[in-house]
Amino acid sequence: MVAFFVISGYLMADISPKYSASTFLTHRVIRIYPAYLFCVILAGIYFAVLWQALRPDAGFIPNFKSMLLTGADPLALLRLTLVPIVFNDYPLGIEWTLLYETTFYVIIFAVSLVGAIKYLLPLALGWLALLMVVTMFYPLTQIGYTSPSLLTVLLFGINSAFIFGIVGRHIQHWVRPYPAFLLGVLLLAPMGAFPHPYTTIQLCAGTASLVLGLIALDRDGRLPEMPLLRALGGWSYALYLIHVPVTIGLFKVMEAPTAVLIASALVGSVLVSSLLGWLDLTAYQFLKRGTDRHKVIHKVLAGSFVAMFLAAGIIGLRLQG
Repeated sequence: MVAFFVISGYLMADISPKYSASTFLTHRVIRIYPAYLFCVILAGIYFAVLWQALRPDAGFIPNFKSMLLTGADPLALLRLTLVPIVFNDYPLGIEWTLLYETTFYVIIFAVSLVGAIKYLLPLALGWLALLMVVTMFYPLTQIGYTSPSLLTVLLFGINSAFIFGIVGRHIQHWVRPYPAFLLGVLLLAPMGAFPHPYTTIQLCAGTASLVLGLIALDRDGRLPEMPLLRALGGWSYALYLIHVPVTIGLFKVMEAPTAVLIASALVGSVLVSSLLGWLDLTAYQFLKRGTDRHKVIHKVLAGSFVAMFLAAGIIGLRLQG
């Protein structure tokens, strides 16, 4: 998860200067939401089939209503917006990370909209300084990072992964692979032995060093050609979305040693994501070409998304209060 945030920070720092603010946000919206909503529907159908096949021994298999409404509360549908609203669970079980991702996109959009994208690096460093101050003097604010609200989402140390990704994009031409790997190991190895308030930030820094080392290896042409791993990179979003439902289903259906169950869940998730990943990338390219033909769509969609994001976040604050 931290590695994905680092990569996201790196890629957004690279992509955002190349597009207008509205185009950037439109591309991010059509990249994230169609696949997510499709996987929620697919998981609901999958769990319904499992429930029918396994009843009356169908415990721990959610039904579609509980996935979407957590009972009978229609406001639970706000979870599908992927806006930081304080909910304890989500349909696919992994969405809390996407709350940070969508918020990060809105931040980049806002910075680009005011013409400050060229100052992204100093702004990111300022954000890091704020996180360090908050972590040191208000450590209790770091509790509950998996259920952030619109007011707290930017104050959790996990955001430093995005920041280190942004920094990495700006210093990448100076990075050398093996010193980066060494720094990553030095940062990550002693974490359990020496706990401190900045543990999360240290985790993000160490992970970023390893990721930047791999990027430097690829830049220098020293990373072995591994077509399967590169394909998995393309399928990674689909894999991330569906691995929990696939794992729940296999663990419920199969009776086997734990090691076999884990291996089966891993293989099953990769196989399912190979199909969904292809559909995901194909749909994204189709939607991207369609919206790029009419630039006004970018402005309408970006403006509508930001309005929805803020409205849902404010409703979430009212629910919390």
